[in-house]
Amino acid sequence: MSYLSELIDRYGRVKEEMDSYKKEVDESNAEIKVLMANDNLNVTEGSEYVAKYQVIKSESFNDEKLVQKLHSLWSEQNGSMTCPYTKTIYVPNMEEIERALYNGELRPEDIADCKIVKETQRLTVTKKK
Repeated sequence: MSYLSELIDRYGRVKEEMDSYKKEVDESNAEIKVLMANDNLNVTEGSEYVAKYQVIKSESFNDEKLVQKLHSLWSEQNGSMTCPYTKTIYVPNMEEIERALYNGELRPEDIADCKIVKETQRLTVTKKK
């Protein structure tokens, strides 16, 4: 048997073993997150490990929807289709939008339906010291 054949067989066995562990780890991870979320726990301990649970929230905009909304709002207020809150290639100009929000030229509720909010559950497990 050649070295390559042996390497392929070893890889197959080790990968199979790794995949079975990964499945078990993923299932445990999901179950721990559910239990900690249900019990409103941020930190909890086992005898050897500490688990920290967080829900990370990230926000972004649906750019296409935001551009349409900004053009609509601008033309309603100013009677012009030229909107300073967008760039020529029709992507939101976030610096200009932030300035307009800060100065009260644009209201957050006017563009709120363009916002995308994602929540990601994060579990960190570390060995006790």
